[in-house]
Amino acid sequence: MDAKLFEDWNTYSQTTMAAAKQLETLNTQLVEKLTSKQMEFANAAFEAGSRYTSMLVESKDFQSFAAVQTQATSEFGESLMESARSSANILSGAQAEYQAWFDKSLSAFTNGVDLVVPGVRSAAKKPSKKAA
Repeated sequence: MDAKLFEDWNTYSQTTMAAAKQLETLNTQLVEKLTSKQMEFANAAFEAGSRYTSMLVESKDFQSFAAVQTQATSEFGESLMESARSSANILSGAQAEYQAWFDKSLSAFTNGVDLVVPGVRSAAKKPSKKAA
């Protein structure tokens, strides 16, 4: 019986480590995707700033300056909104992946508890008796 307990504990530990590694992979993928989007946005902001500066140098009066500023602000706002949409899509996809991981891991955990400590789940489901 002791050998069986150690085998079950080993199986449970391996399952737990596999779930932790899957979580690590999910986290790494999410960080890589979001970092990539941040870098794209930072590049777009830098390019917008460069274009804005060059357009300012070329403007000859206040009206052309205001037109340049409006155009640059509009372009940068569009870039910002696209970045926000893209990041929201990434997070939405990650939410589904995390939910699937959680459901799978919770199932493995509860099955593992039954292996390591038999009867604990059925004991938890029994209603408690109230004292008279």
